Amino acid sequence: MNSILHPFSARLAICFLLCPVGLRAQTTEKPLSNEDIVNMLKGELPESAIVLAIELASRRGATQFDTTPSALIESRNQGATGRALEAILLARQAEPAPPRPRKQPQISAIPGLPSSSGVYYQSAQGWIALRATLLWPQQRGIWPLPIQLRYQERVIRLADFWAPLQVSERRPTFYVRGSYAGQKWKLLRLTQKRDQRELRVWIEPLFAPPIRFRPTDLREVEFTEVEPDVVILHPNLEFEPGEYLLVAPLRGQRRIFVGYDFGVAK
Repeated sequence: MNSILHPFSARLAICFLLCPVGLRAQTTEKPLSNEDIVNMLKGELPESAIVLAIELASRRGATQFDTTPSALIESRNQGATGRALEAILLARQAEPAPPRPRKQPQISAIPGLPSSSGVYYQSAQGWIALRATLLWPQQRGIWPLPIQLRYQERVIRLADFWAPLQVSERRPTFYVRGSYAGQKWKLLRLTQKRDQRELRVWIEPLFAPPIRFRPTDLREVEFTEVEPDVVILHPNLEFEPGEYLLVAPLRGQRRIFVGYDFGVAK
């Protein structure tokens, strides 16, 4: 997995592997699965090629990953790197949820909202998708005996000093589309340090909730469901200029969260 593959070569290789051509274009594409990733690892494909394959398949809606803890551990044991596991988790998040029956067809309450799963902000120029980041605080080895009964503090670092999306509104509205619309979202203030941003969390002791956020980082937000798979997130109070993060538990996981970052400009 330490091999280096030129980005152009990786994209060309994946196109040959995953893009149907000629008569194959008429067949149904088999979703990319955990078994496929294991086969890529056994074939000694470089990490960049595997991650790219997952991302391309996810964009086409052609993934079917098992992201239960046991499946992730097995993939790790087979040689999957952290980047590959993160790509699998993000692809799993983007997989469409089972459709919810409706009594009659309805007109969308939010005209123009993209149909893909994600978090969106409506600017004067149109809809903007917020960048997704996995929050995966790790334990520091195996707990010594006796078992610790206190929360362990961890620092999650996010790359870059600024989020790609900077808004001028002090009470920006965000729209959540997809299976994560029904999750319990939290809005957090990030700390900016040098060339990165930080979020401090506490990891659970035995028999406690998995993750706790600092009360000083939490910001009040109002949730409004406008469709079965669309929720509007609106702050109750104006934000101070700075960096913020919308977070929700990753589907099927207790310790892994997905976050969407943005900034409020001065």
